[in-house]
Amino acid sequence: SYAAIMCACSIRDEGKLADEDKQGVRGFLDNRYGCIDKLTRMERRVTQGEASREEAINMGWKYESLWALMWAMGLVEELSFPSEICDCTFVMDTFGGGDFSARVKLRGTDEILQALDLIYRYHWACVNARVHGSDCAGLDEEVVMERRGGLEWLCCKGDENDDPADEFNAWDYPDLNT
Repeated sequence: SYAAIMCACSIRDEGKLADEDKQGVRGFLDNRYGCIDKLTRMERRVTQGEASREEAINMGWKYESLWALMWAMGLVEELSFPSEICDCTFVMDTFGGGDFSARVKLRGTDEILQALDLIYRYHWACVNARVHGSDCAGLDEEVVMERRGGLEWLCCKGDENDDPADEFNAWDYPDLNT
């Protein structure tokens, strides 16, 4: 997703993805991580420069999903109150800067599930506030949804929706019902 997010930002800002960027992403995914065949359909569309601006904007929000996963891996100290976007530069530096696996210290299952429960309740509060036309106490609903999506994917995805080749897979389209 990191490479797809970088491409999405180019599409969002410039309206297209340059050929040299497409080649660079392919090299990055193949040479550094060996994972080009693990991309979801949407990630593939974005990294090939075939995504619409709207699809690119949606992919750009995956920063927040990655932030939640980085927290679960112990790369982010605290999963702060979701009132503003994450530190995108830190995400870029972590994934783009080389091998970070030595720093990973996966949090315990209970801690991750407690965070998922809290973010679910934040999401419910956002939806409730939107439905009733009230304030949701400083929560940014888009940030909440994407962080929840990352944690739902980590904790709750099933085999039936875990194939990245499927159009409606658990990463690109997490079940965020409240």
